[in-house]
Amino acid sequence: MQPHEDLAQAAPDTWPAGKMISGTWTIEGRLGQGSFGAAYLVSHRFLTRRKAVIKRLDERHSHDRAFVKSFLDEASIMDALSDCPQVVQPWDVNRSEDHFIYICMEYMPGGSLAGVLERQEKNRLDPASALDITRQMLIALESAHAANIFHLDIKPDNILLKSAGAPWIAKLADFGISYRIAESAGPASSNFRGAGSAGYIPLEQVTGKRRDLDARADLYALGMTLFRMLTGRFAFHFDNWTEWPILVKGSEPPPPSRFVPELAKWPGLDAFVLKLIAREREGRFESAVKAREALLDLKPVPVRTPTVPDPQRLAPVVSTPESPTRRTALIGALGAIPVVAGCGYWLGQSGGGSGSAAEDRAAVEKSTEAAVYGHMSAGRKAEALAEVRKLRAKFADSAVASRLEKEIGEAPSGGSTP
Repeated sequence: MQPHEDLAQAAPDTWPAGKMISGTWTIEGRLGQGSFGAAYLVSHRFLTRRKAVIKRLDERHSHDRAFVKSFLDEASIMDALSDCPQVVQPWDVNRSEDHFIYICMEYMPGGSLAGVLERQEKNRLDPASALDITRQMLIALESAHAANIFHLDIKPDNILLKSAGAPWIAKLADFGISYRIAESAGPASSNFRGAGSAGYIPLEQVTGKRRDLDARADLYALGMTLFRMLTGRFAFHFDNWTEWPILVKGSEPPPPSRFVPELAKWPGLDAFVLKLIAREREGRFESAVKAREALLDLKPVPVRTPTVPDPQRLAPVVSTPESPTRRTALIGALGAIPVVAGCGYWLGQSGGGSGSAAEDRAAVEKSTEAAVYGHMSAGRKAEALAEVRKLRAKFADSAVASRLEKEIGEAPSGGSTP
């Protein structure tokens, strides 16, 4: 007798809140309903802060040995991947007092990626978040494919999150239609009772040829999931399941940037997505490892910040109150600047014309600027203005003179000393 055979018994179909399961878990509420059965949020009887999810096989399937075997195979596959941090962890498989078979597994408080997308503006994530979640799912697929396990139903509903926002911690769940290939030939265990989910499955899965399914089918579904995270929509518009096979067979998928133009700021992103969702599997990445390596190279175009002049370099010097002796010495020193600089200029002129006219002009402007700031720091606005007029008399088009005139005009009248 197989271990599951004694579990295939009829059972009532009601688990109310507060019900105790196997003497350990207390039902807090029902989370949802799937094709195999219902999922419940539970808490530990003694460790009350520990939450878990119980996935329970429905009563209508509990007497069907094939369904029971598939249900237990799912738990076995999850257990085989329990070392991978990006796969939801199974904790227990058991039968309740009222004869329901269930899998107890890790609880992810952030809910599903599908729920998060529904709550986002325009139903999409920013590219960095979408790629981060995709990267984590590629880690999960690396582990699964290394164990010859193929998920075959990757979609936002089956990606669970630790929280409903960044930093994202994503885990792959629901191996209900996955299959595992034994080291010998052919599938050793298979839950392939369905064709997967429209909007995500590839051409080879649409045809229903299970022998043609491999790692690239999962990469296609993950690529379609990434497409939806980036754009808020499916790659193809369809109204019902029967339209999806026609679209997959007859159309090439469009680049995501066709719907969200700002994605073009990420060089290589369109090409990465299109390689994941290539219609023919020969055009896709050959493995999750190769896909993750390519993903890590994706970076946005850096934003260049314009250089802003330092306002302190353009502002006039303003003195602070200080002792009369120190102030007198400072004024005397600064007052001497135009005289010395002026002598330098005229000496240059009488020294046989050394240097070009442009260099001579720059020297005059520089010495005048120093003199003006010296007068301004001492509160001698009139003297500062006189220096500028001298410069203007020599060079009528001087931009330095224009700037200095503006600064003098904006400066307060009178001295800055107390």
